This record gives sequence, C-alpha cells and structure tokens, in this order.
Amino acid sequence: MEEARRAISLEPRSADAFTLLGIALGGLGETKEALAALETASHLDPRSFDAHFYLGRARHALGDLAGARDAFRGAVELKPEDVQARFFLATALEELGDAEGAQGQYLELIQRRPQDPRGYVGLGDFQAKHGQLEAAVAALRRARELDPKNFEATLALGRTLLRVGQLESAVSLLREAVGMSADSAEAHYQLGLALQRSGYSKEAAQEFAVVDRLNREYRSRSGGMGIPPSSNPRRD
Repeated sequence: MEEARRAISLEPRSADAFTLLGIALGGLGETKEALAALETASHLDPRSFDAHFYLGRARHALGDLAGARDAFRGAVELKPEDVQARFFLATALEELGDAEGAQGQYLELIQRRPQDPRGYVGLGDFQAKHGQLEAAVAALRRARELDPKNFEATLALGRTLLRVGQLESAVSLLREAVGMSADSAEAHYQLGLALQRSGYSKEAAQEFAVVDRLNREYRSRSGGMGIPPSSNPRRD
C-alpha cells in the first residue's frame, strides 16, 4: 500500500497507482477508502479493466448493487471473455431482480468460451436455483464432460441430483467433491444429506460432524458468526 501511495505522490494522475491502492485497501477491509481510490482510478482511465472490476467489487461490498452492475458491465465491455467479470455482473443483475439478464451473462460466456466449463457451472447453478432442474443437470453434466476434475461442477451436479432424487449418483459425485476439497463445508454437508436420505445415518452423522468442526475453525479464524448460512444449511 505504501508503494501505491508513493506512486501517487510522484504521479497524481496515475490510474494504475490508484487501482493498486484500492486493491490494497480492500484487502485490509477498508472498503470505503478503497471505493474512493477506485472511483478516482476509473475516472483517470475509463479504459482500465482492473479499475472497473475492483470498483464493482467495492460497490457490491458496500451494498450499491446498481453501481456494482454498472462497473462490472464496464469491465465486461473492456474484456468480454473475462470469466470473473461476467460472474460478478450476473450476480449483481440477479440481486437486482434481473434474472433474465443474469442468465444471459452465462449464456454469453458459453457462446464465447464453449470449451470452458465455468460458463456451464454458472448457468447450471443459476437454473437449479430457479427450479429449472432438468436444464441444470444438463448444463452441469456438460461442465463435467469438459473438466471431470472441476470441483464446482462436481459439487453442483451432486447437489442437483440430490434434489431430483437420484441418490446413488448424488452420493458418488459428492464423495468425489469431498475428495477434491476436504475443507469445503458445503461438500461435506451435501454428502451428509445424501447419505442420510439414502439410509446411511452413521456416515451422515460423521459428515455433519466435519461440518461442525469446519464451522468452529472458521469462526475462530474470522471472529465472525461462522460459515455463511448458504454453505451450512439446516439438516431437515
């Protein structure tokens, strides 16, 4: 951060220096200060992808969803094939109630990068969230075909198959997901749920115990309330 401040003192119109300062401040949790630096960066260089992208993240963290959407849209216009920017834009659009626009971002990503599984993962997750389970399974299967070792695709497909009642396949995939990321509370929880519904209560209890342990570890590290509810839902 001191390096960025020195660069600004030497060149007060350096968009890169203000972007670097904003990123550093954001990493320290000083989001309002980061926002100010990134607003300056985007004004100094409207063609800076990083300035727009991190400005969107700062606005989103502060609850300015419309502002975040606009910044992410600017980032996507500068780098149409950037996966992270499209994911963040889709998230902002969905939170603003524009489900069609959010889904469109995943479809655009798939069109631009048809061999990248991440577009299919985003689309499948979105479709599952909105009750389009058959379409979600198809998208997530495609993601797995493109990259069988993709953790997000494996977890999302296992979770969706659990929802449609394909328990044996769900258990198998969720075991894979746990093997890929042993520290994922969501993977352990979903596996526990699939085992419980399959009649394996003892194994299910073991998975739920892992979730509780991970939750305690997260809480002790963060000083917060533990793993977010979306990653540690109720067991009923």
